[in-house]
Amino acid sequence: MKKPINNLPVHGGEIERLAREYGFAVEELLDFSANINPAPPPESVLERLKKDVQNIALLTRYPDLELSELRGVLAKHCGVQNSNIVIANGSAALIDATIRAVLPRKCLLPVPAFSEYARALRAFGCQIQQFPLSREQNFVLDVEKFNRELESGEFDFCIINNPHNPTGAMILRQNLEKLIRVAELKNVTVLLDEAFIDYQPDESLTKFADKYTNLIVMRSVTKFFSIPALRVGYAVTDEILAERLNEQISSWSVTTFAANAVCEVFKDEDFSTLVREQNEVEKNRFGLLLREIGLKVYPSSANFLLLELRGKHLNAAILFERLIINHKIIVRNCSSYDNLGDKFLRVAVRTKPENELFIVAVSECLKFHRSS
Repeated sequence: MKKPINNLPVHGGEIERLAREYGFAVEELLDFSANINPAPPPESVLERLKKDVQNIALLTRYPDLELSELRGVLAKHCGVQNSNIVIANGSAALIDATIRAVLPRKCLLPVPAFSEYARALRAFGCQIQQFPLSREQNFVLDVEKFNRELESGEFDFCIINNPHNPTGAMILRQNLEKLIRVAELKNVTVLLDEAFIDYQPDESLTKFADKYTNLIVMRSVTKFFSIPALRVGYAVTDEILAERLNEQISSWSVTTFAANAVCEVFKDEDFSTLVREQNEVEKNRFGLLLREIGLKVYPSSANFLLLELRGKHLNAAILFERLIINHKIIVRNCSSYDNLGDKFLRVAVRTKPENELFIVAVSECLKFHRSS
């Protein structure tokens, strides 16, 4: 087996890299590090892809520069106008486009946070002031305290993630709207990342995004609908901000195949309902089993769980290596996140049989650690 290098992944889903480093075939590994719905994509998506790849005409012409059909589908889904929609090839591209369009000077950023936020902010010279989320409050943002910080500082930008990654913590919609109104009075632009809101759709602010002049709501299609390889993300905001963001998106950034496939995902309402129901049931069952083997499990409103290891000598890096070497299981070691220590890891909620394999594997690792 190849000796792994020391720098651990800073993103979930780096299965190809880990397979190379640890000497496994990709197919041998069970990936709990990527927060992707474990169910197959909707059948309509697969049928559209099969049809399109056989259409030579689609292969031999450029994608629609305006992405008109996809823009209309997304606008209808969100209850806004086409002019409120911004489309890019994933969240990272949308984050970069937002920073380039707004050019913030100082950002208030709750931590822990998705690493792409800080990367993009620093790339454009924005000062970051961290706002640590409280472990005692299960990492739920204290909106009143955050608002006081916004009012007292020289901020012109903030990023909120709801449900929060990597903790799964949820901010209620009415509390978020309070935050946005305070930010609006202070001329602070709010980037609201709703990558996992499909698991809590009633809490989404997309249909209200055009009512604020300072709000950009970012959404993911690919995680919930199990199509991350297609790389499509979108944002909803007021017309003026949308125009500024669209100017920062590269031409033809989304392929015809990806755009057509995403047009299919919202047609099957039963798919979305079933995914939410299955995730809730399995998340609760999985969380209970994890607690029974001695792990602290934080409440989550998404499709993943933040776990905290107990005991002095076992840390997330050790468990990460034992799981991949001995059980061919990948988890997200969270020690790279600010405001999380070396005891935290994040795991996706997968299928019942896969989650049970995970419980057995972690139990064996914990038992070995206690006996050594």
